[in-house]
Amino acid sequence: MKESRARSETRQIVRLLRFVWIGLFLLAMPFACAQTAGPNDSFEHGRRGNPTGWTLSGGVGEWEKEGHSGKRCISVTGDGKSSNYWSQPVKLAGAYRIEFWTKSSPDATGGNIVAGTNLCSVDFRHTTEWTRRSIVFKHSFTQRSLRLGQWQVKGKVYFD
Repeated sequence: MKESRARSETRQIVRLLRFVWIGLFLLAMPFACAQTAGPNDSFEHGRRGNPTGWTLSGGVGEWEKEGHSGKRCISVTGDGKSSNYWSQPVKLAGAYRIEFWTKSSPDATGGNIVAGTNLCSVDFRHTTEWTRRSIVFKHSFTQRSLRLGQWQVKGKVYFD
């Protein structure tokens, strides 16, 4: 009798562990299957002075003829009092992991390098050398774009 009760309890524990593992697997799936930013995420393609798929919010921004990885990158220039960014639409729903490189001009001061969505961004400090950055986010229906830019920086910031 005791042996059959022990087997029953063992089966219940095994079922519970399976349930926990399946739950953890399902929770991790969005990040394990993270998508890339989208078309032209290396800024190599474009025309008329703009990288394909990217839009400048305003202010000064350039499609540069240099880059960390390839021949092109983008930049934004700030006056120290405002912000601007390049944006790209994000597909509805899904998890994203965005990896990119940034650097600031030697004279850049104040503010922050920013990367994220229209609802939430991550701030980074200035470096004059190309520095690898990464952000992870889960897209909701109210987020519509990925943004790479500057907030109250006086000087130029590059993204690749």
